[in-house]
Amino acid sequence: MEKESEIVLKIADIFFSYVSNAESKWEEAYLRFHGGIDSTGVTSTYQRDGAAYYIDADDEYEFEAMSEVSDLFVSLQDCFSFKVSLLVIRPNQEFKIRYEQELTERWAISKLDGASGIPVLYESEQWW
Repeated sequence: MEKESEIVLKIADIFFSYVSNAESKWEEAYLRFHGGIDSTGVTSTYQRDGAAYYIDADDEYEFEAMSEVSDLFVSLQDCFSFKVSLLVIRPNQEFKIRYEQELTERWAISKLDGASGIPVLYESEQWW
């Protein structure tokens, strides 16, 4: 369990730095990882003034940070099985992370077709 905790802390630290570098006035940020046999991916947004925004960061920094985060999540999957994970962080460095073993669409983040950019069903679940 110690190894898993170290990986999660590293993911949270990288994501916190990434969001803080990109946006100074964020209130909450979301990082969704999905990983399977064929592919992995990360999606992230932040909330400010009741609306969610995709993070507009320097492309090279974004690539490096999100590549490292994705690799760390894959390492975490080597420790225990999950298909989707959602990390939620706040500016005071408070964070929560959850895992889903079955539903690959869980906590989807999108702004397409009028979606909010906040993870689906996140607001209806008890997190804090």
